[in-house]
Amino acid sequence: MFLAPLRYAAPPIVFANETQAQLDACRNATRGKLGKVMDRSEYEHATTQVPQGAGSQHRRWRLALLTSAAVLAIAWATTAKADADAPTPSAPHEESTAARPAAQQAQASRTVILDQAAQPLSRALVAFSKATGIDIVVDGQMPEDREAPALKGEMTAAAALNLMLKGTGITWAFSDDKTVAISKPEASGDRLTLGTVSVEGAAPRDPGRTEGSDSYLGTQVTVGSKDSVTIRQVPQSVSVVTRQKIEDRNYTGLQDAMKETTGMTVGRFDSTGYFTEIYGRGFPADSFLLDGVQVEHDGNLAISFDAAIYDRFEVLRGPAGLFQGNGEPGSSINLVRKHAEREFHARGAATVGSWETYRGEADVNAPLIDSGKVRSRFVAVYDDRQSYIDIVGANKFLGYGTVEVDLTDQTTLSVGATYQKVNAVLDQGLPAYADGTLPDVERSTFTGADWNSQDLASKDVFLELKHRFDNGGHAQLLARTYDRTMLYRGARANGAINATTGDFNVQLLEYGKYENSFSVDGYTSLPFELFGHQHNLVVGGDYREFLEQRTSYSSTTGFTSNIFAPTHNFSNPVYGESKGTKSEEEQFGTYGQLRIKPQDRWTMIFGGRATWWQAKTATQIQNVSGEFTPYVATVVDISDEISAYGSYASIFKPQSNTTSGGEFLDPRTGKQYEVGLKGEFMDDKLLAHVALFRIDDENRAMTDPSDSNFSIAAGKVRSQGLETEISGSPLEGWEISAGYAYTFTEYLEADSGTQGNTFAAYTPKHSANVWARYTFPEGDLSGLSLAGGGNWRSSFHSDSNGVRFSEDGYVTVSAQVGYRLNENIAATFTVNNLFDETYFEKVSGNSRQNFYGAPRSYMFNLKGSF
Repeated sequence: MFLAPLRYAAPPIVFANETQAQLDACRNATRGKLGKVMDRSEYEHATTQVPQGAGSQHRRWRLALLTSAAVLAIAWATTAKADADAPTPSAPHEESTAARPAAQQAQASRTVILDQAAQPLSRALVAFSKATGIDIVVDGQMPEDREAPALKGEMTAAAALNLMLKGTGITWAFSDDKTVAISKPEASGDRLTLGTVSVEGAAPRDPGRTEGSDSYLGTQVTVGSKDSVTIRQVPQSVSVVTRQKIEDRNYTGLQDAMKETTGMTVGRFDSTGYFTEIYGRGFPADSFLLDGVQVEHDGNLAISFDAAIYDRFEVLRGPAGLFQGNGEPGSSINLVRKHAEREFHARGAATVGSWETYRGEADVNAPLIDSGKVRSRFVAVYDDRQSYIDIVGANKFLGYGTVEVDLTDQTTLSVGATYQKVNAVLDQGLPAYADGTLPDVERSTFTGADWNSQDLASKDVFLELKHRFDNGGHAQLLARTYDRTMLYRGARANGAINATTGDFNVQLLEYGKYENSFSVDGYTSLPFELFGHQHNLVVGGDYREFLEQRTSYSSTTGFTSNIFAPTHNFSNPVYGESKGTKSEEEQFGTYGQLRIKPQDRWTMIFGGRATWWQAKTATQIQNVSGEFTPYVATVVDISDEISAYGSYASIFKPQSNTTSGGEFLDPRTGKQYEVGLKGEFMDDKLLAHVALFRIDDENRAMTDPSDSNFSIAAGKVRSQGLETEISGSPLEGWEISAGYAYTFTEYLEADSGTQGNTFAAYTPKHSANVWARYTFPEGDLSGLSLAGGGNWRSSFHSDSNGVRFSEDGYVTVSAQVGYRLNENIAATFTVNNLFDETYFEKVSGNSRQNFYGAPRSYMFNLKGSF
């Protein structure tokens, strides 16, 4: 799928004075596709009725690295500018860009993403029109034997036209901002003869951008690949949570979205959602990327920024070791931020809801100079809310800003920062009975103290430099540093409930931690042609470091409370300073990925990565040197709508366990085999896929049978199953996002008493989600929308000290009504858990961290845009 306008009439391609055979051949080749072939009379008739398509320091050398990145940016920009300013041979009758009307110049300069094979010129023009939404009118007979080269990657519309028509003697010009006229050479100054074209104002564009699409359909992703590729060309299961889905479902963080994403599970460690883990295919998700760059973290999502700054969430299920390095094999999540754009727009939203929920958002995008070559975007959020749990609540402030500069027509520099501050009441859930029985109490029951708190602060600073080559390739350098501080203080349950009295033990604690992640990633994507087909090579490297420092940890026990009448007035102790601990990790890797097309409909993908990793504490140093991670996949387009794929992906995970010889165990190795089908239907407005997968995670630590104080790397677990998903518009006015996952996990090789058991018991074997929206067309109900959906989880459990704690499963249903007052203002009213289902969202053990799901709640949202 390309950046074609999915909700507009197909852009016509008009051939005048064309042979009937050529017209018929083009009609047959494009039947059922977005592009159209018409003669001039058909075009003149169609354009009177059909609207046209729309285009769519903790180390000193870190400072040195950041400085180097900035110097490189300046040097790169200076070189590119010098190249741009150097005189080039003028093509005969070349039109000056300054002479073009601004709208036409902008269209010629517009960056597009193309992925079309070498083919006859007529077909190539159809494919170009479909991908760009630009109408093409051809005057004169097209060369019957002319083959247009393959086009792949990111380029301007002008560059694409030049490549297709090179050597034909044919000229082109924008006749208006939506139409290109193509003809044989003329002595007219209005025409542009093929040659070197200087195009001003080429703005960077996120090909997978979902903001403003009003759709639940993701088109292109970078997760699993450095290049932006269509989802059909990613040989693993991928889900995209679009901007529209984020807004419709009132998601305020990544964890909200993952609760309703196929194959993903969310485990809460606190009631407000700021201390959370996400699991994919039964494994903890530890691969989080910001704009495609890995960010190290401590395993929970206290770091997660508010969803207001993101365009979308891209979820890749399975290992992502090729571009990640070490990690878990279950999933990788890419959070794609909103970018600054050329045109001014401002948006705001206000939300009120159950449990004193008040939220406001502001999003302002503004060009800083008239041309839009320097542009900015700022997002601010304030969120204050209580909870269905007594005493619990949270408030949050977030600010995000970015500035983008077109240093040249093909080079863009982006800088930005995000800051988020959260103050919340810490609640770590309910205790349970020693026999595994969960407490039957009010969902509002709170077992902490009235002074419980968690204070969280996160900040992110980034620099991104991207250069686009004339052949559709590009190079990118991105550096970012990410800091977060956490301080948790409070009382929490610390033992099983007494079955006779209802009493349980309470622990008072203080826990503080500082984390810093620093990442640099640079790569080049190079398309090339060989044997008549277009291929692509990505080569690059990355460096990451992660510092985790525990700043305090103190606790006091000997207190009790009662589950039926909890005590909240525990004394608030003053702890003395405690000695902190520090750990550091460094990782450097080089990677490469080759996509080749033996045939037009067949793509093969080969990749590999070498990783060097080191971890240090006060007493230990652990190294992994040159660990190789392979990747092999294939994608076959078995029809215009359906692709079949198969892939082998791998990853490794270092272990801290030691052998009887005092050496660290070899890393775990995660290997996945996946096959599936993906299809685009309804003129590419609807995407569906089905996948079968198996993940084997080997070399896991097991107790050494000859010495129980040590370990051996002989354990093995397996996760396998099926996933299917559909998203997009099946019918006019409808948007749907739905999925089902079957996940079976098992210990294949493990210590006695564990082998054969379920490995990821917290992941339900069956899970499904659906959300659909219908917007009424023009008429009496115009502006009205109705939406609804639900989530189903089958039974899941937790085994603790030989006792099982379980939830039988649950279904929740939500509904929404919306109304657009005018093109600038819209409102929605949402009811979550419509039937007020009572269930445990998480079960853990007898001490704590058993959480009821939220009761029925209401939310009203008002949005405005200007």
